[in-house]
Amino acid sequence: MDIHTGEILSMVSAPGYDPGLFYNGISHEDWGHLINNPYAL
Repeated sequence: MDIHTGEILSMVSAPGYDPGLFYNGISHEDWGHLINNPYAL
């Protein structure tokens, strides 16, 4: 909240991938999709 105006401010961050892919080890195919994603920053 902005202390001067009372305006509500927020920020959200979430991974653009399924973090569960890493639980048991990620496959080569899934890793390739992640690193070659044209929308990744």
